[in-house]
Amino acid sequence: MNFKDIELFLALFEEQNITKTADRLFLSQPALTKRIKKVEAYLGKPLLIRHHDGITFTPAGEIFLIHCRKIMDAYNDMLNQMNSEENDLQGTVRLGTTPIFAHYKLPSLLEKFKEAYPKVDFFIQTDLSRKIYRQLQEKNLSVAILREGHAWEAEKKLLFSEPICLAYHQEISFDELKHKNYIHYQTDSHLSYQIEHWWDERFSERPHISFSTSNVDAALELVKQGLGWSILPKTGLKNFDGYLEELHWLNQQPFSRSTWLCYTKESFNSAATSSFIEFVQNYDFSI
Repeated sequence: MNFKDIELFLALFEEQNITKTADRLFLSQPALTKRIKKVEAYLGKPLLIRHHDGITFTPAGEIFLIHCRKIMDAYNDMLNQMNSEENDLQGTVRLGTTPIFAHYKLPSLLEKFKEAYPKVDFFIQTDLSRKIYRQLQEKNLSVAILREGHAWEAEKKLLFSEPICLAYHQEISFDELKHKNYIHYQTDSHLSYQIEHWWDERFSERPHISFSTSNVDAALELVKQGLGWSILPKTGLKNFDGYLEELHWLNQQPFSRSTWLCYTKESFNSAATSSFIEFVQNYDFSI
């Protein structure tokens, strides 16, 4: 077993597919399968479970991945230290975040970071907060940007809070909402509960769900077409020219959602990751 086997298994985790991994590494599938079996024979444990639509890792495979990442992080940290005299930071940051943050906030953040550290690379995973949270717990990610509602007990910092808004294509009163179509979208359970609670504070019957979508962007497009109303985070509403109203609870407190930077002390073992954490903590998200 050698360092290329470490890179191979990390690529397998990222792609979750034999064919895609073989293409990425410029290998034939038989050659990739042969290398996998060679590592499994060396370790004396099966590491992968193959399915018709991809792969998953066995418990032994998950343990192997943890140590592969540690080896890769140590390698990247070594490169960084070797180049430190030239202020030439290198390494890979394994970042997890939600799709809406990745869409609206992350590109400008990474643009500024790469201006300062052009040789730092990123592996970025986007998903619902609860899934990113689990990946961070399992140490598949070194840092994550999460919405509120997760009891992360390690290191974290509040980045910003954003209003939650009523969005409709034209002005509308709360009383009229009962007679209009509601556009539901998949989001984290914490925000879903809050939206339901905001509604229940005011109405006894449930809203009529005319459309149910997989994400915020799809819901917003339906709102733009006048097909219904929705309750959306303000982050994704910058270019929306319809009717918006920042919501409040009955006690007049703003209905808002916070976004957190979450990581562990071990994250600082990588100079690239520690530099990224420091950069995010000082970044102006109001831009």
